[in-house]
Parts: sequence; structure tokens; C-alpha cells
Amino acid sequence: MTIIEGVAIYGAVIATLTLFWRSIDFFRHRRKAKLTFATEIEGNHREKKIWITVMNVGSRPIYLAGAGFLMYRGRRWAGYLMTKSSVIVPNPPVLNDGESYTFILDVEECKERLKKLQKEWQGATIKCAFVEDQTDRLYKEKVPPDILNLLL
Repeated sequence: MTIIEGVAIYGAVIATLTLFWRSIDFFRHRRKAKLTFATEIEGNHREKKIWITVMNVGSRPIYLAGAGFLMYRGRRWAGYLMTKSSVIVPNPPVLNDGESYTFILDVEECKERLKKLQKEWQGATIKCAFVEDQTDRLYKEKVPPDILNLLL
């Protein structure tokens, strides 16, 4: 084996290890979000609100687009339930590592929309809440029973 062959083998090994390490690093440091839920009664009219808080627990920024609920018919996906208050249009917030944003949804608006969608999708029910980013990625979390009871 000549010096040139040795250098070529050394370069191939280093390049392979670098590729392997970079791919592990890429998949480890991706966008991740955690959703939490709360309910609150606001104002004099006792309007019920659902708060969906999304927190960026990954190391890359998340550009938010909206939030809502995923509807299922049995185990099959049926569609989205989104309201006017759950969609961000003018200035979407950017969540960096550790930052959070709260969507405030009106319960009555959600109930009206749910009734229309259940007729259209023949008995579909809510199972998950989601937050969507501008790349159309959904960050999902199962809806707690107390929030489901408010909506149904």
C-alpha cells in the first residue's frame, strides 16, 4: 500500500464518520413542541375560553401558523376544527428555544363549528389538539377529558 492509497482510505473513513455524525446531529436537533391546555372564564358575560399553550422544546425556531383540533371518525382522520381566533394571519410569532405562545379559543365558537363538522363528517369526534407551523408541520397532543367535556 502506497502513501496515496493510505491517505485515500483515511479520507474515506473520516468522511463516512462525519456524514454519520452530522445525520445524527440533524435528527437530534429538530423542531419539537409541547402543548398544554387550560380553561378560563373571562369577562362579565362569563365567556369560557380554552387556552392552548405551545412551548418550543427543540433547538430550532418554530414559525407558528395556527392551532385547532383534529377530528377522527373511529381511527380514521376526518378533518380539522379551526376557528377565527385560532389562526394567526398578520404577524406570526417565532418561538425560539424555550419560548411559548398561547392561543385563546372561544368555547362557544368551537361548539358551533363542531356541530357543523359532525353533520358533514357523520359523527366525527375530537381526539387531538394541534399547532401548525408555516411549513405545515403539525405538533399534536391528546386533548384532556376536562377540555373535551367543555366542547361536547
